[in-house]
Amino acid sequence: MKKLLTLLVATTALTACHNDANNKQAVMTEDQVKLIIDNYIEENPGKILQEVNNYMAKMQAEQQKKAMEDKFTNPIKFELDELTPVKGDANAVITIVEFSDFECPFCQRVTPTMDALLERYKGKIKVGFKHLPLDFHKNAESSSLASIAANEQGKFWEFHDEIFANQTNLSEETYLKIAKDLGLDIEKFKADMASEKAANKLAFDMKQAQELGISGTPYFLINGVAVSGALPESEFVKVIEQVLDNMKK
Repeated sequence: MKKLLTLLVATTALTACHNDANNKQAVMTEDQVKLIIDNYIEENPGKILQEVNNYMAKMQAEQQKKAMEDKFTNPIKFELDELTPVKGDANAVITIVEFSDFECPFCQRVTPTMDALLERYKGKIKVGFKHLPLDFHKNAESSSLASIAANEQGKFWEFHDEIFANQTNLSEETYLKIAKDLGLDIEKFKADMASEKAANKLAFDMKQAQELGISGTPYFLINGVAVSGALPESEFVKVIEQVLDNMKK
């Protein structure tokens, strides 16, 4: 930071030529340059801070732009397995893979955004749900297993919506009530929830997340382009539009 500050000050302070009495360009000593810089810093602290902030903001913007360009140039290769529940047109040209945690408030917040995107790009996108229950959410794993059991009876997305609607009251009693309200076979539901198949599916999703280096939720892959967090719909639209444009090239 000190080196950066010195460079910025020198660039700002030494903006004019210094001439001697014979109108020849004078050569300043290192001490003279240091004195000018020290005086400038002392007299213009606010301007120096603004210069530093502007420089850092510019560098950050350039880094973010480069990172986003790299995401589109080198998307992550990822294919959904047959046990992953999918919403939307099966033949959609864009696949959004969502890694989610039923107890994560940000995952709950972004759910309406996914529904809005499905409506906005009807026929063009589909959303696949991958389980990533985080360690510090005590009911996340059990709710994932319950939703996997619901998927065995073709009611994953309905169960998904009810789980998020009851996010602050997750328990086995809640899962059974939702299953009953959805008309599921309760005995089969309980057996599927405790089955090795459900446990393996959950472990498979979590392993995929680990291999991709995903440690937080929600996390998305839009045709392999990584997007992290419960961003507003407009941000997802930007990525989707860019993906669609790239497909035309």
